[in-house]
Amino acid sequence: MSTSSSVRPIHNTITPLPHKTPLLTGGDGPKLIDLLQMREKNLLQDRIELLGPIRHKDVLSVLSRGQIFMNTSLTEAFGIAILEAACAGLYVVSTRVGGVPEILPMDMISFAEPEEAGKPILHSSWHEY
Repeated sequence: MSTSSSVRPIHNTITPLPHKTPLLTGGDGPKLIDLLQMREKNLLQDRIELLGPIRHKDVLSVLSRGQIFMNTSLTEAFGIAILEAACAGLYVVSTRVGGVPEILPMDMISFAEPEEAGKPILHSSWHEY
């Protein structure tokens, strides 16, 4: 997790999902401490699996475990991870920042504005994913 991402959307996304819906998160960095604290504060240890850094050769196997890819970046020039997720068949939910709106067609991505961080990003109609 980089300094250009936000942990709040993760909590706001998990809250409305069915109780046992898991969340995988990969990477490390300065926001990892915030994520660990949020996970502990909200008793989400059983729902959020922290994978740590993901080796390039393991990206596809990690992505294949999911159905939705959530990008919480507050800044993003291109978003190769978004493209990789879509190529792996995941539906993408992302903040509308930088070049992200130009990466995928609208039927493959949904957007949340960074300032909407207090609102759930995923809606009940997306539970089918």
